Amino acid sequence: MIESHIEVAVRSSFAAQGAMLALGASIVALDAGECTLELKAHGGTSQQHGYFHGGVIGALADSAGGYAANTVLMPAHECLTAEYKINFLNPARGPVLKARGKVLRAGRSLVVATVEVTSDLEGKPVLCAIAQMTLFAVATRTTQDPYNRSGDKKL
Repeated sequence: MIESHIEVAVRSSFAAQGAMLALGASIVALDAGECTLELKAHGGTSQQHGYFHGGVIGALADSAGGYAANTVLMPAHECLTAEYKINFLNPARGPVLKARGKVLRAGRSLVVATVEVTSDLEGKPVLCAIAQMTLFAVATRTTQDPYNRSGDKKL
């Protein structure tokens, strides 16, 4: 069970994500160490064959793993992706893409998470991709300047 103040912090941070906002992604489930995101298919999510684009799948996986990490780091810390590896297993087709991030281990400075990405094809989930991630834990920013022009050395 996630504490309510952490859920508020995670959802507030997600709402400030320009990339996820532009894609139309939303949080559909949160728990301690877990986050599930959903993205409905639209013209801006597809590649030339009509499947979800690999870059979109990667972005959704990155955010699902990152926000899973944030559920165990916030409010004092947040995360930045250090690296991720993604394996595409099946074409991501259908009306909805879901990415479920889960923390495998959270340390003081690094978090390791895994993500499963599924598409909903005719009412059945199809595993499209899996990702493994390492994320840095960083102090929560106190400034609203996303480009760090204030000279804040916290990042």
